[in-house]
Amino acid sequence: MCPVNWHPGVNKRRKTKSLRKHLSKTYADLRADRENIELRLELAQSLVKLGRLDLARRHVFRVTNEPDLNRHQRRLAGELLFKLGHHAQAVKLLGPTIKGEKGDADALRTISAIRCKYEDFLGARQDLVLASKLDPFIHEVSNDNRPTVLLVRCAEGCFLNAVRDMETGITERLRKRGHFSTDEFISIDDFNVILYDMVKGFTPSPEDIPKVDMILNTASDGDSNGPLFPWMSEMLELFAGVPVLNHPRQVAKTTRDRNALRLGNIPHVLFPRTQNLGYNGHALSFLNKLKDEGFSFPLIIRIPGTQTGITVKKLENSNEALDYLVSKEGADEFYVTEYVDCKNTSGRYTKCRCFFIDGRFYPVAGLSSDCWQIHSGDRYRIMDKEPDTQEREKRYLSDPEDFLGPEVFQALHDVRDVIGLEFFGIDFTVTNDNRLLIFEANASMRHNFDHADNFPYTRPYLETISWAFNTMLRRRCGLT
Repeated sequence: MCPVNWHPGVNKRRKTKSLRKHLSKTYADLRADRENIELRLELAQSLVKLGRLDLARRHVFRVTNEPDLNRHQRRLAGELLFKLGHHAQAVKLLGPTIKGEKGDADALRTISAIRCKYEDFLGARQDLVLASKLDPFIHEVSNDNRPTVLLVRCAEGCFLNAVRDMETGITERLRKRGHFSTDEFISIDDFNVILYDMVKGFTPSPEDIPKVDMILNTASDGDSNGPLFPWMSEMLELFAGVPVLNHPRQVAKTTRDRNALRLGNIPHVLFPRTQNLGYNGHALSFLNKLKDEGFSFPLIIRIPGTQTGITVKKLENSNEALDYLVSKEGADEFYVTEYVDCKNTSGRYTKCRCFFIDGRFYPVAGLSSDCWQIHSGDRYRIMDKEPDTQEREKRYLSDPEDFLGPEVFQALHDVRDVIGLEFFGIDFTVTNDNRLLIFEANASMRHNFDHADNFPYTRPYLETISWAFNTMLRRRCGLT
């Protein structure tokens, strides 16, 4: 377990005290100058951050009724309306402020997220790319006494989406597709954080390139970001001598088909045959291609570059395959994977997850289900009703080597050596004949505390993972 008191949301809670102090001062200033629009918007910002949304909304709408807002005021009000869920009003305020200048980037990112929410994906991508060219570096946290970490993302390999937090009610811009989140990994007490949205073919001005102590590539999907990785590697040379974690050259090798080829030869490892097959829109031709490539039903199919099982389906026969292909109009390629029936002797399907952080193994979860496709939602469909499944997870978390056995545990470390990333995860199970069956191995895996309150025995292990990742960064920056 981690030797420090790391807990979820630690960064947010450390900001709350200073926010409340600032709120009190802003209230006092506004009482002395009630017509000051800037102060009223500043007050609304603090109220939103503290979760007092109804009160914030009243202040923002009072401002938007003013006839002559300047450009800065329109932007502040537009961003607040976005956070409060009033998207049409936000675009109405933000749109006229955009003039193709560096200061337009944040408004463009917000409009991009709104476009994505309403499925204008082309417009969303164009706005995000333009924002990334105007201002590629976003300074999130700044303190001269701390090392600076540069988080690198691919602007063209992802979207920003407008997502309402069900707990707080606040709408945020969340990166969608192809990247892993560092929200529960990096402590703002230890580091400055700069985000770099990279665009293929665009080189930032030398005066804009910040001085950093370490680079963390958060682009994690070799399919959606793969075409951009050579350019990313070239751009990273601008930061000569700065260590890079999860270098894009290594991430590019973690696509499902490449993993199947290079991991399947490891002793005691079973990685089902996986191929990326092109699709020209003719379903019958694709079925013939499956046969020519030696695939038979049942099989698993998905669209490359997608995660969380959104496009995954197990196809039992050619009729199901035809229905699936017709439903995926516009897709031009699919991953096809041999189906391996991995139901255990108790009649359950299981999936374990582990992370490797700086070379060390960390257990994350051990899920059980009555379905071959296992997700965290099975905790509430199956595991909260069957105590034996929770006991199984506890055994995995508390002593993974004993739970898995020495051969499988060693096989996981052999996979680590082949993958060669400073951070990545493996989803797997152990077959009835004691082989490591890998579902996927890459860095596109969330680390979160979503279920820790309902399954409290998982919390210490999740805290350890957060601590381990932050410690890796501290070590690479010479802090430990």
